[in-house]
Amino acid sequence: MVTPTSSTAALPLPRRPRTMPPHIREGYFGDALGCRKTKDLVPSASTGPPDLCHVAKYVGSHSSTFLNHDFVVGDERRSRDDEGYIGYYHYVNGLDTTEIDDYIFHLLGLVSNGDGEWRFSTKEERKRELVVTYCSYNVFSRQDFRVRIVVYPGRKNTAHIDKSYQLVGVTKTQSFNATTIHELPPQFWDELKASQVLRVLLMGDSPGDQVVGLCSYPDYFVSPESLQGAAYTLVRQLPRGYLAGWDPSHGAPTNCGNAGDKKTNFYRNYLVDGLVRLCELDPSGAVTQFVIDEINAEYDEGEFDWVKLQVYKYTQGTNKERAYLELIHNYLSQYPLYTTHSGLVLLDQVQFLLTKRHYRLALTLCQKCVSILPLDFDCWYTLAVCYVLNGDFGQALLMVNSLPVVIKAAPRRYDDFYVHTFTQRSGVDEAISERTFNEYFPEPDTPGLVTKLWRDPYVFHPHLRHPMVGPWYQSPLVSCSVKEVASVNHNLVRLASAASTRQQLCAQSSGSKMVSVLDFDRKSTWGRAYDLVSMIVAMAGWDQVMELKQSVFQGHLDKIEVVNEADVGRPQCEPWLDTLFAVLYEDLKVVMAETSQENQSRSAASWLMTGLLGWVTKQNLRESISALVTAVVGATEGGNFDYFGTVQLLEIYNEFVLSEYGDTKVDTLHDLGPRFFTNKLIVRSVSTDVYDQFVKQLERDYFSLEFVVLHLMRLASFSVRWYQYFPSYLVVRVLSKLLLRHDAMVVRTTFRVVFEQHKRRPASSSRGWFGTSKKKEETPWLFAESDTVLAYMEGLVTWLEHLRSI
Repeated sequence: MVTPTSSTAALPLPRRPRTMPPHIREGYFGDALGCRKTKDLVPSASTGPPDLCHVAKYVGSHSSTFLNHDFVVGDERRSRDDEGYIGYYHYVNGLDTTEIDDYIFHLLGLVSNGDGEWRFSTKEERKRELVVTYCSYNVFSRQDFRVRIVVYPGRKNTAHIDKSYQLVGVTKTQSFNATTIHELPPQFWDELKASQVLRVLLMGDSPGDQVVGLCSYPDYFVSPESLQGAAYTLVRQLPRGYLAGWDPSHGAPTNCGNAGDKKTNFYRNYLVDGLVRLCELDPSGAVTQFVIDEINAEYDEGEFDWVKLQVYKYTQGTNKERAYLELIHNYLSQYPLYTTHSGLVLLDQVQFLLTKRHYRLALTLCQKCVSILPLDFDCWYTLAVCYVLNGDFGQALLMVNSLPVVIKAAPRRYDDFYVHTFTQRSGVDEAISERTFNEYFPEPDTPGLVTKLWRDPYVFHPHLRHPMVGPWYQSPLVSCSVKEVASVNHNLVRLASAASTRQQLCAQSSGSKMVSVLDFDRKSTWGRAYDLVSMIVAMAGWDQVMELKQSVFQGHLDKIEVVNEADVGRPQCEPWLDTLFAVLYEDLKVVMAETSQENQSRSAASWLMTGLLGWVTKQNLRESISALVTAVVGATEGGNFDYFGTVQLLEIYNEFVLSEYGDTKVDTLHDLGPRFFTNKLIVRSVSTDVYDQFVKQLERDYFSLEFVVLHLMRLASFSVRWYQYFPSYLVVRVLSKLLLRHDAMVVRTTFRVVFEQHKRRPASSSRGWFGTSKKKEETPWLFAESDTVLAYMEGLVTWLEHLRSI
């Protein structure tokens, strides 16, 4: 096994910033641990909850710290059983499982004398022991691994440490001490590490699934060796990957119907998603080859060929198109066609043909895919796309009607004390006081600082004292002030809010309580169907689609009152599709009404909602982009940060500009996961010349390199402020593609130029009439002299360049 043995002291991504994590106080002592035990351990199709670090501290039942707690709801009172103890907690992803003890010692300020004795680094009165409980969930064994460290204060600031361990399952709990813990088999530690790697990779890219107080560390990705070590761990778990859960946007797991055949989630699951995401980090392509070699060495020939195809798709540094095609050809010529694995391999070939514009051949092969996997959502979805690209919109509607859209009940979610309390106190002037906020969420002492992002918003706008996760990720309106919401057209508020019919149906389809306006179209089967139908409407026109709908489906009157021979054999339009058309019609009506009003003075929030809704309905793409740019620039000039607009613009830039840059162009119509570049496909379907001209206009009018770099810096800084030390997929994707397109020196220089252009400069003075001093007004600025975001971005470039040296 490859292990990270090289020194990482000089690397741009330190294994763990030596800074204090969030320090959130519980409403009731022990709530965080109690909720984890009773609710989070219920098996579900997910990678499990993030690690929990809980600190129990004695302050005295009569102390002001114990009695005064201003971030509570109603008349909450402390239990007598607390006996003067209070609890603090935060969550962790990406921590190396071999360094949990060191992490806790650093958290408590404990230093070793080198001879087995421990000492507190600070002098303060400690009356009783400190108890730290660290919980890490093993998604493969469905057990919570818990480390319990009790620190007894001694004389002269010394400390005595006692360690114990537990494995908490749904029905059974096992206890261990410092000696017996080594009896756990190596497989358990491999599973625990794989669980950690998956959560930091996937949860970091899904803010809606995150909890407040989450720290994401890059321990497993700081060097080429550590990347390969993480990849090796995931490859060893491939046969059990389905235990890590699967993306609900692919629909319910199914198979071809043969006895003993595996279901689609054996191959299409979160473990494979994480493995592909990890390979995409490596700009050299060496990790991809390492994964392929390990799969070949570990498993039988052909057993995981579909996984190899996914890895080849996102390889950088080398062209794997030939190897990709050879693998498909060899597999389909050697193994039976009517199996789940063959169906998925054939579907990959269809997607490759769509990228190369061989639409008729793709249609023929995709019909075969549907016959192999008749209940698979992706097969029917791709078949509908094939009909669209062949110009047969009527047949496309019939395929959409056949989509196995899943509607299910929302699962149990992790309790988030901060979200609950903040929401309940939203009617108060300050849901959380500035003092308490700074205690709960201290500024990270690590590069990435932008003063106007890290400090000013939380001083002047109390309603923004939270990260963009969970319910706040649903819609920009959730985090807007009352005044900002009032400035938005009530129809936009109704259709783009978290309570809109569209997002509620998507959430129900994905089996979650909430989805975001940013990603609802790739989080559920209903959302993907909405994305597909809106593409058909954009290409064919609403009126033609309605005529086709009436001609290919039975009408309500035909079913009830009229016996019409022409209706014999025509299918009925599914109720969910009827509802989808009604929702899309309302969205289109509001978007067209908003964009038709010229010279209208709007707020930044109004421009943002118009742009977001216009983009998902695929109407007037340039106007939607213009609205988004107006919103982001307006917010920036006003000293604010438009998170939703920034993310959407960078995703548009990735879809239209950067997706064509790469060594391997196996599939330029998909991104990681189920995301399909439908807007790109709409423009490209007109002609290649029209698409090329459209992209050139976008770069000229909106996406200059300086504009992209500026907002990439701000998004990366915002993430670091909320303890996401491992950058998101969007940040890494855009930055790595920029390096591929412009060279590292050009990108570094642009970062420095943008920083200098927007840096604060002292207002200059001059002499006026009669020798009086005349002070010029200070020019607008975005960066202070002390900001460290430039060093952080240059560190990311160095990190990617270091990974390229594999």
